[in-house]
Order: sequence, then structure tokens, then C-alpha cells
Amino acid sequence: MRKLGISLIVFVLFCFLLKGIAGAQEISYREGISGIKYFVWQEYFQGKRLLKEQGWLYYAGIGGERIFSYDKRVYAQILVFGGQVFYHGGTMGGTPANTHTGYIGCEFIFGGKIPVWFIGVNKEVLLVGSLNSRNWMRDLKTTKIALGYKEYWYSFYAKAGLAFSYKFGESNRLNLEGGSTYTISTFEKADFGGGSEVNLYPKNDWGFFIKAVFETENFILEGGYISIKYKKSDLDETYKSFFQPESKAEFYFINFVFKF
Repeated sequence: MRKLGISLIVFVLFCFLLKGIAGAQEISYREGISGIKYFVWQEYFQGKRLLKEQGWLYYAGIGGERIFSYDKRVYAQILVFGGQVFYHGGTMGGTPANTHTGYIGCEFIFGGKIPVWFIGVNKEVLLVGSLNSRNWMRDLKTTKIALGYKEYWYSFYAKAGLAFSYKFGESNRLNLEGGSTYTISTFEKADFGGGSEVNLYPKNDWGFFIKAVFETENFILEGGYISIKYKKSDLDETYKSFFQPESKAEFYFINFVFKF
């Protein structure tokens, strides 16, 4: 909860920053966001895959963006998400097991876009980047051969890359974006019930993203892929026997953003 509180405080401060520089903006608008993501979660140990989860997660949220001179942009978004995915893996003892995993969480995003190369009057290359705080509960359901448990994740990660932007018509734009992701700080609490829990700190790793964006005066349509990776954690400090394996989250997504 402390990590979630810090994320919320930073997000609120960023929103005030957007408001405080209102005198310099050319255009500003608020956003209503909805989306769907096909989610894949995989864990590995010594090169062998231990488990795979896959299924749909559903998103909704709000945001805002300010556009300044020379097409510089800053934006902030807050999203909530949830869903249930299929789990294929095994017990801690190695017995194969299938079940379902519930997900519920939120994400705070604050970022910007800066043109670095203008190509004629309607094309440009931009630097794109954001800081993101993704926080979620992972609820593994009980089966006939294994007891379920809950994990609580609090993860800060960054995105950075380039975008090619093509403007056409009076207010239409097509962006193609790509770049890297990097996990900055991650905390995980595994709650086995009955007061038994462990704290883990998965280590940082690199992923990547690609995205296509179609923008008009009234709405934005986005689609793409993003991977967020975590290296194996050290053993927990309480029992000295639990660790989080190398993990990878993948999202294939479509977002609808309505401006108002």
C-alpha cells in the first residue's frame, strides 16, 4: 500500500504541473479511456518455463494532455483494470496443475513527446517516453490438488523510444512508435493465508514496445504490443526459501480514447 500511495502522490503532483503551465499551452483536453488487452504471463527458471497464464484484461480510465508550441506534448493517465485468465503450470512440488488467475489493479502513467526532426510540413520524428507505476493483485485460484494464494505487485517502469508522425487533413495524425521498456523498481508480497507471507524484490530487466496510433480531433485509436520483464529475485528474508522466478508480462492491446 505504501508503494501505491507514493504512485498516487506523484501522479497528483504531475497533474498539478500540467495545470500550472497552462499559460504556455496551445491546446489541452481531457480523455476518457477504454481498452482491452490480451495478456500473457510467463515464469522461467534455468531456461525452463514453469507456467503460462493467458487471457483478456479490461481497462478503463481518465487522462489529460497538453500540446505546446512545436508539437511538444505532456500527458497523464490513470487506469484501472481487471479480468480472469487461464493458468497452466504446476504446484510448488512440480505436479502439473491448471486453474484460473484473477487480476485487478491500476496504473499511473505520466509522459511526453518531443519532436526532434521535422520532415517537410506534415511529417516529424519524435522522442517519446513515460514513467509508469503498475500495481496489481494476482489471485491464483484453489484447485483439487493445490491451494491458491494471492500476490500483490507494485512496479515502476519506464518507456522510451521514437515515433514517426504523419499529419493529414485538418486534425488527423498517424503515429508509428517503438522502443524499450525497463523495470526500475518492483516489490512483490506473496500472501499464503493464515498470516504466512513473504516479501520479494524481482530485479530489473529490459523489454520493448511497438504501437500504432490514429488520432483525430475527437478520438484516438491505439493498437500494439508491450513486454515488461523481471529478472529472478533473491531469496525472501523470512524463510530463505522462496523467490520470484524470471518473469515476463506481455500485452497485445487496443485502446479507445475519447477527447472532451
